[in-house]
Amino acid sequence: MVRSLMYSKFRDVMGNEYHFHTHSDEGGVARQPVPSPHARRELATCLVVSSCPLRRAELRSAAQDAGWETMVCDDADSARLAVRRYRFQMAWVDTGSFDDAADGEEICQGLAWMDHVLLAVCGREGDVQEEIWARQLGVWLYLPGLPIGQGAEIQMLCEQGLLLASRLQAAC
Repeated sequence: MVRSLMYSKFRDVMGNEYHFHTHSDEGGVARQPVPSPHARRELATCLVVSSCPLRRAELRSAAQDAGWETMVCDDADSARLAVRRYRFQMAWVDTGSFDDAADGEEICQGLAWMDHVLLAVCGREGDVQEEIWARQLGVWLYLPGLPIGQGAEIQMLCEQGLLLASRLQAAC
């Protein structure tokens, strides 16, 4: 397995500085944000989970273009690990991309237990039971059968999510 490490700095629009240790593994977590000691607030971090490379790239790009720092997982195991280790303000989970629907549901349930997480689920088109389950779980967005190529629309939703996440953070 090839593993590469990179260190970088990020300054957000509020003037907060963050330091990142970035690594890449096959099938692993793509970014690990480490806030600097001078950080005044938590970084707006969005988890993207999909086993479909096209969907994963589209969700990642839309979230980053909207101003989110992203952590990308391409399989259920790395997503479960990320959910246990990190705090997210937003998450996109493509439950329709997993062969076993239970994998996507388990990831969503772990995220739903976190405080103030905006959970967006890309579900299977026509799966009424999944939609009922998602609504009962309290997801922010449920998008059944979302076609590839909707990057601009997803970016708009991510921008709205960033505004809502900042309001939720300010209320705490």
